Amino acid sequence: LRRVYEVSGKKVVESPGFARFLTDNAHWLKAYAIFCVLRDLYGTSDASQWGEMGALSYSQIDSLASPGGSKYAACRYWYWLQYHLHHQLLDVRQYAASKGVALLGDLPIGTHRHAVDVWVRTELFRTDKLAGLPPDVLSERGQNWKAPMYDWERMARDGYAWWRARLKHMNTYFSGLRVDHILGYFRMWELPAHALTGMSGHFNPSNPITAAELDSKGLWDRQRLSRPYMRAHLLQRRFGKDWNLVVKRFLEEGPHGEFVFRAGLDTELALTEAIAREPLELSGLNESQVLHAVMDCINDRCLVRDDSAPDDRFYPRYK
Repeated sequence: LRRVYEVSGKKVVESPGFARFLTDNAHWLKAYAIFCVLRDLYGTSDASQWGEMGALSYSQIDSLASPGGSKYAACRYWYWLQYHLHHQLLDVRQYAASKGVALLGDLPIGTHRHAVDVWVRTELFRTDKLAGLPPDVLSERGQNWKAPMYDWERMARDGYAWWRARLKHMNTYFSGLRVDHILGYFRMWELPAHALTGMSGHFNPSNPITAAELDSKGLWDRQRLSRPYMRAHLLQRRFGKDWNLVVKRFLEEGPHGEFVFRAGLDTELALTEAIAREPLELSGLNESQVLHAVMDCINDRCLVRDDSAPDDRFYPRYK
């Protein structure tokens, strides 16, 4: 594609039709092109690794991506590519219509946390939370889509303009849309940013179990209910004869004979990274089985605390 662009791209990008396309789509196309340029320049789509380029204002993006800007030459390739894709899809739609065929598009519920939309419109997303699905018969540890949760209250302030813009653009190419995971527009399985599985989440919105409700049932020991329950015989059952190696690597003993995860090793992400750096070899278990057993161990609890009110609001842990 780049070779084609070098050979014939100049003629296209200097045409009136291309200029109209760029003007009509500048509201998303410039940010998309800059994102692609910086992603390739830094070798990652994680904007937090881009230094001062990781947080650009709309005016800065426009300045960099417009004629005379320092990134315009690099952006122009991405403009050219999107211009051709635009016309190819329009041609497909027109041909399909001539044969009595309507194209149905797909409106995905999620947006990847390192996508251009999240980078340029961060205020519309809750990047400290991820969306997924709870454990079920198809996935015993649930699903983590690594898609940030939407800030629906913030989106409502401008009449959900981001969603309306997506729908309007897709209407250019499709006669109808399939709405993916429509339940997600009413409630979503919410996970902490350090989660890797779907086990540590809860539905949002949903009604929590309050501390007062727990007290009324005589369930006063919140620590016991909301922390992994680990004792020697349970660890031995889960990890086999080498269970003490798990204790040595990740745990410390509490005052009543129970074990707790050490500070800094008390999330799925931290444990996975630690095992990746230094694999834990246990008799009778392969590397994947060790990781799964550790994931099950850290999620062995009855209640999940609400981060916004950890001492007052709780949710049942799905299994």
